[in-house]
Amino acid sequence: MSEDAENRFDKLLTQEEAFLLHGGKRVKKEYTMNGRYYTPAIFTSMPAEDDTLYVDQALPILSIHTVATLDDIIADLEKGFAAVK
Repeated sequence: MSEDAENRFDKLLTQEEAFLLHGGKRVKKEYTMNGRYYTPAIFTSMPAEDDTLYVDQALPILSIHTVATLDDIIADLEKGFAAVK
């Protein structure tokens, strides 16, 4: 991970800390001490308006979006695709 990516990752972790389920920790082991290695960050229950759900951050993150029904996810996907057009 580059220094710029590491700074963006740290900023994202700080901004979205309330939604962090797991990960986002720096890996410091014998073979990774001199590099910038992080465990993937898993976020959940983020507000639908949050850009992190829709914008490729090019960072090791996974956003889990839960819905009640299949129709809800189809509607959410259609909204997301409409925003891209």
